[in-house]
Amino acid sequence: PNLQAAVTAYVRGDNATAARLWQSFAERGNVFAQTWYGDMIVKSDRAGAIKWYLAAANQGDVFAMRALYSQYEAAGQSAEAKKWSEAQESAALTATAKEDYAATAKVFLKTAESTGNVVAQRLVGELYRGGRGLPENDREAVRWWRLAAAKGDAASMNSLGDVYDFGSGELTDAAKSVKGDIEEAERWYRKAYAAGFTGRMRTPQEYLGRNLVWIGQHYQTGFNCTPDLEKAEKHIVEGSRLSDDWDDACMFYVSQGDRYAEGDGVY
Repeated sequence: PNLQAAVTAYVRGDNATAARLWQSFAERGNVFAQTWYGDMIVKSDRAGAIKWYLAAANQGDVFAMRALYSQYEAAGQSAEAKKWSEAQESAALTATAKEDYAATAKVFLKTAESTGNVVAQRLVGELYRGGRGLPENDREAVRWWRLAAAKGDAASMNSLGDVYDFGSGELTDAAKSVKGDIEEAERWYRKAYAAGFTGRMRTPQEYLGRNLVWIGQHYQTGFNCTPDLEKAEKHIVEGSRLSDDWDDACMFYVSQGDRYAEGDGVY
């Protein structure tokens, strides 16, 4: 098997062939494939996925470490979760792992450029956003996500919402970074909702609800925007209603009550 065949099967949705090929590369020690294949099977074979995450993490793969943290945290294994959370701070790919990442990302990029496949375009955006085999570049990520979003890809729309919601963080190079824009984030989140994006949530409404709560919290704190408590309340309440989870709304009102009591509130 070759990487092109594995990537092509994956982006075309031939899951059986893709799983077989990615497993083959994982067994050969390809670090990118180990994490990727783990992601492919984690819902159906958690133990098998953890095995591959561990193999990749032991070669410095921070994405495998994040996956291990999430799995152990969800399982209530706090000691293991803490271990992999802390390991991320000093993660460094081995030389071989870097070669695996660069070679695999190159095939994804070539596929997206030559075929215009919407899944490949979305994934190239993710690789640029995470610096996963391609140079970290949020502007390039946005460019690829916009191409996919123009074809109706809901996941790319949601990713655009995320990058505008949170900005580029520690990526400070103006030529590669994206400035946070809450209004643009909300526009893309609502587009993703209209396109039916669910992510790991049960329904599009639940996912949009989570995103609107985030936006409301950012309006509350002034993260990537001018603080605006009216907009904060509006978004947090709407998000809570959509997700049918009122904990964040309650916390908002409690925090505002505390500020009022201290002479710094608006209510």
